Amino acid sequence: MSYYNNIHFADLSEEHLEMLRNWRNTDEVKQFLVNKNHIKADEQIKWFAELDKRKNIYYIVYYENTAIGCASLVNIDYKKKTAQPGFFIGNIKFRNHPVAVFSVYKLIERAFNDLKLNHLESVVLAENKSAIQLYRFLGFGLTPINTELMNSKISRKQFYNNQSVIKKKLFGNC
Repeated sequence: MSYYNNIHFADLSEEHLEMLRNWRNTDEVKQFLVNKNHIKADEQIKWFAELDKRKNIYYIVYYENTAIGCASLVNIDYKKKTAQPGFFIGNIKFRNHPVAVFSVYKLIERAFNDLKLNHLESVVLAENKSAIQLYRFLGFGLTPINTELMNSKISRKQFYNNQSVIKKKLFGNC
């Protein structure tokens, strides 16, 4: 449980914006994003100022005391109880590290437990094999949209129906 217990989310704030922008603009991160545009500092500041923070929640993910990436729940519809999850590792030292799996697991828990959402759905690049593998591991259904994109979705019910298997795989080896 040490990975899980040492992962913390901090609400995205102005002090994180430059770090987030730098991560987001690296080729290692951009290659797996649908929007690959380079972001300028003034664009990042404007985006954050105009962001509807009730419907779009961004977190900086920390492992122990080190910022490692960004997790988000965007386009939250509180009436339909839906959102689009997002996640990336920005700190190169933590790429292909188990903290990614635990971080996304915590994000899903937060969506279903804290925000009381019922469905998560997002678009993933078909070439992003790590994300596809991670989503499958966590119980997401994946369907092709076209040759470049996959739709990933999971309901609260599906997630909790898979808990015993997921927890055994995640926490059995910590």
